[in-house]
Amino acid sequence: MAMSTHPWLQPTGWSLLLPDGQAIHVPVCGLLIGRSSSSDLQLEDPDISRRHLLIAPLAGQAWAIDQGSSNGTRLDGMPLSRKRLGERHELVLGATLLEWELVEPIVPLLPPGLDAAWQAWCACLERKRFPKDGLEILCRLAAAESARKGPHGGLALSWADPMGAESLGPLRRQLTEAALRQVPA
Repeated sequence: MAMSTHPWLQPTGWSLLLPDGQAIHVPVCGLLIGRSSSSDLQLEDPDISRRHLLIAPLAGQAWAIDQGSSNGTRLDGMPLSRKRLGERHELVLGATLLEWELVEPIVPLLPPGLDAAWQAWCACLERKRFPKDGLEILCRLAAAESARKGPHGGLALSWADPMGAESLGPLRRQLTEAALRQVPA
């Protein structure tokens, strides 16, 4: 399914430059950054909280909102709890530096782990391989522990996190909901 059919995925014009040099765009639905697999952008840094920072586009402006992280977030060297973002900033989460800037939309549209899961999902549907591969791919996409199809075609996902789907970042939640709408009967 083409990305353009999902209005929540449209680029905002803001991007994050990751420590490895890769840039990702921030979609209209927002982006949750953290160590947890349920985050939209998962960073492997032990000083980053499971749910560390939410980037939330609101009324044409981007906001950085710390999610009560243990080690805090720094914006241009200053502690951050909630702040509207401008054209260019340095965000430090744990020991990880992210650069924020206003740029033209870039590719890939999704963070690395989500992009791979979404591409695998689309390929699975195109190949009509849902019964064989789909549940495993859906688990990766939804950061779920398991998925199963019921006897009447219903689908059940289960998560290790007691909050279940509520623990998902906004982008991961939107992708999961889009995938669930595409599950073959």
